[in-house]
Amino acid sequence: MPGPGAEARRPLITARIWVALLGFVAGAVLVGLITLSPDPVDSNHRALVREVLLFLHDHGVPEWFGYRKLEFSANIVMFVPLGFFAALLLPLGRAWIAGIVGMAMSMGAELAQLILLPARFATVLDVLANSVGAWIGVGLAVLLRICVAARDKRLLREAAARRSYTATAR
Repeated sequence: MPGPGAEARRPLITARIWVALLGFVAGAVLVGLITLSPDPVDSNHRALVREVLLFLHDHGVPEWFGYRKLEFSANIVMFVPLGFFAALLLPLGRAWIAGIVGMAMSMGAELAQLILLPARFATVLDVLANSVGAWIGVGLAVLLRICVAARDKRLLREAAARRSYTATAR
């Protein structure tokens, strides 16, 4: 028999799954477009990349943070949503699987670049950066779910205390 509040939580679980599924699919499509395009994503935007780096350097980012570090950081950021939404799709105790999925997706993209896309450069560093991003996303999703569960537990406890107080006050 479900515990108190189980019926109230059911629509939230459904909403979480739908949001996670839509987010994961959107993220996977975007990552696919970026990683599997025939030409490097920055090939037509080198001037923009230079402008971004100049802006960053003018606003306190050290000069040693150049193109390679920007690209590495972008590879991390690109996979954070995938890890996050994949972890939301899974039961909390199995969220770690989302990190493995992110790593596998990264390896698949790099392998496709190596075999099918001669203008692209497949690197182990890209797999490392993408994997770090996926694991950061998993960590954020787990943290969010733990915080939400703690809040829900507190709210249910407070509601039960109010009901008990109201029943004894009569």
